[in-house]
Amino acid sequence: MRVNRAGLNGPSERQRLPAGRDRALANELFRGVCRWRNLLDYYLQQFCRSPLSKLPPVVLNILRLGAYQLVFLQRIPDYAAIDQAVLMTRAHKFAGLSGFVNGTLRTIARNKPNLTPPQSRGETVDEIATLYSHPVWLVERWIKRFGAANTRDICVFNNQESALSLRCRPNEREVVMEELAAIGFLPQVDEEISSAVHLVQASGLFETALFNGGKIYPQDASSQLIAPLVCSAQCRCPLDAACGPGGKTLHIIDLIGEGVPVVAADVQPHELRRLHENAVRWGVRNSIYPVLVDLSRHPPFSPRMFDAILLDAPCSGLGMIGRHPESKWNRTEELVALMAKKQRHLLGVVSELLAPGGRLVYSTCSFELDETEENIRWFLAENSAFQRVPVDSIVQGRLLSYVSPDSDLLVLPHLHQRSGYYAALLERRKGC
Repeated sequence: MRVNRAGLNGPSERQRLPAGRDRALANELFRGVCRWRNLLDYYLQQFCRSPLSKLPPVVLNILRLGAYQLVFLQRIPDYAAIDQAVLMTRAHKFAGLSGFVNGTLRTIARNKPNLTPPQSRGETVDEIATLYSHPVWLVERWIKRFGAANTRDICVFNNQESALSLRCRPNEREVVMEELAAIGFLPQVDEEISSAVHLVQASGLFETALFNGGKIYPQDASSQLIAPLVCSAQCRCPLDAACGPGGKTLHIIDLIGEGVPVVAADVQPHELRRLHENAVRWGVRNSIYPVLVDLSRHPPFSPRMFDAILLDAPCSGLGMIGRHPESKWNRTEELVALMAKKQRHLLGVVSELLAPGGRLVYSTCSFELDETEENIRWFLAENSAFQRVPVDSIVQGRLLSYVSPDSDLLVLPHLHQRSGYYAALLERRKGC
């Protein structure tokens, strides 16, 4: 499962939202409720005699929306939030529960001064899951691996509003920052990733000449660490095996030059359409050869055809919860295991396309062991023709803190204050 990246690649998803302030409020309400769902439920349950699980899901979500406005937002009058919740309840044909919704939210509004979160230090699974609003199964999983304190830190990071990260072309960041500042934005330089700029407030960015003229590409900063690994050696015939909308494809072209064609494959037609749009905007349409294909079945390529391959594998996306807070509620432990199985299959198929001496980058926007280190250990045990290339032979300076004990790239939210990401660099031995 690929994380929905529409919000990071231009206005496609934004166009379905209301304009201006209404759009901003709709985004705030959606993301806020997703971030704090468990804590909101804790508050709501204090004023509901019956378990919240017995409510119709749409009514429960209306209560969450109302409670979020009452507890977390200062600029919306209590009466407006409550009235809107009642209207929504009736509009969804639950008029019989409109009085219950009205009464519950009015009680919360009256008791706001005395409303306190659970009185605990956040040491146990249930305490952390409630205080920091993450699923129990995920908190339990992280505590086993990282301990309670680090798990709290991961949750705190995930609950922060993420700045919009932009990628600039090589050697153009200073000029881009000056141009952003000149049109009213407040860009922040990334001290570790030389291509990255961050905007806390990005309203109107996608209507600017900077965006439409192909000078900036919205791309998570952690994701910007991947393409340099692909281009770390000879790269004359590269494959982006799961290109999506093309963020890393374009980055590879920026690094190796437009004279080298990049084959960009994906199983989803709409992703290739977005790739085309982005390539046109970036001015590199003629450097990309898009291929609609399910690589897990019958790759239309010859064995040993490519000297560099990027497999940014479909994954759980659990490293991107900060940017996609809704994702933590629609993932399961079973899904992580399923994705790991699919990733191993894809890795096996794609590896057959790599030429001797060529390099393969396996990456995921997840830091779960099943989808990262364990997959690579399995692959190397099963494939003696491959060896790991330590990434500390490529990254330099402060980025060395991102190197894992296995010498892979590992970005952890609680350590690096970035979205979670992983990448391993593999090489097919010459003569194999």
